[in-house]
Amino acid sequence: MPHPADKEHARHSVNTSICFLVAAEPAADPRVRRHGDFLHARGWDVSAIGVYGLGIDAGDQADWTIRTTRYTPTRFVTRAWLALVYALAAFLPVLWKRCYWRLPHVRGMWQVARNQSAEIYVANDWLMLPLAHALARRHGGRVVYDSHEDALTENAHSWRAQLLITPMARRAEACFVARCHAVMTVSEAIAATLRKRYRLTEHPTVVRNAPAYRAFQPRPTGERITILYHGVFTRNRGLEEIIDSVVEWPPQYDLVLRGFGGLAKDLETRVTRLRLGTRIRIEDAIPAAELIDAATTADIGLVGMPPTSAHNRGGLPNKFFEYVQARLAIWGVADSPEMSAFLKRHNLGFETRCATPSLLAESLKRLSRADIDRWKRASHVAAEDMSFEQLTAEPLIRVLEGACS
Repeated sequence: MPHPADKEHARHSVNTSICFLVAAEPAADPRVRRHGDFLHARGWDVSAIGVYGLGIDAGDQADWTIRTTRYTPTRFVTRAWLALVYALAAFLPVLWKRCYWRLPHVRGMWQVARNQSAEIYVANDWLMLPLAHALARRHGGRVVYDSHEDALTENAHSWRAQLLITPMARRAEACFVARCHAVMTVSEAIAATLRKRYRLTEHPTVVRNAPAYRAFQPRPTGERITILYHGVFTRNRGLEEIIDSVVEWPPQYDLVLRGFGGLAKDLETRVTRLRLGTRIRIEDAIPAAELIDAATTADIGLVGMPPTSAHNRGGLPNKFFEYVQARLAIWGVADSPEMSAFLKRHNLGFETRCATPSLLAESLKRLSRADIDRWKRASHVAAEDMSFEQLTAEPLIRVLEGACS
């Protein structure tokens, strides 16, 4: 399927160099991987700097240059040092920049990246902003900020993160966002927040987190109905309440939680305590390139973003669009106006805005297999319109070319 951005790209000189900076394995980050693959296929000189050692399988290797530094935050010494550095930055604000450059993954990335010249440096999330600007000053490049989350509210569920990490995030954004040559993000709500918070003269470009179109057919719902959540296991996804609700689910429903994160052991313990091992499977994360194929075996895709913070109310995660490409019905445990608009416009599924176990279970009791199959067919109809080619390619090219001009 042709990209709507092809005409724009024809005016773009090939071999423009771009370097993605991300505090993760670049090939394993779905957004970075999609952007890198797309631009590389269109003649851009693409590279990325990231970290490895987080236990996430990147899957197949990218066709563009990736350089990483080892980072193992699970080690006690590393975690203790991180806590100390973030605490100093939080309680002695004048030291925040010095503290930033003493973060082990930032120091490692600088060692890897300091000789990496590029015309555009893309800072993926707040942590990469000072690094991107340092590289741009060193090599004469330009900086684009790609805010995957609302940095100041994404950790609202964790008092430790709010106390230690959010202060540095606030100072990094306040210092550098307005100095970027362009800003992009995943949702209109976050774009509006960034523009108001930092008094930006131009509205940030919304670049949806949509994957490429996949030519699947929806699978008819069988005797067993599988509900899938794939993604990060954190406390702001409502996963504990989802597990608790399974006790009251109709007997034909099963739950698969596929992902990674610090909450994994707690979720496993919860499943064991409730004796739900026959109905709930907790599976390891799989490479980003395999997510959609694996999701096609499910029936309903779960988006867990209960309205506990401005971040959750304003988010529109990549899993929402991945479920559409997998031809699933979608269950939004959320109060996100943008996600709700997509659901209603395309009739993709249903919502539960209050994530208590009893209300979650009640939502499923009202469903029939005919409802689920109808929503699957709607996902099939919407898949092309909600693909990378239709939603993401053109605004991505526009924001990057704008940064060059």
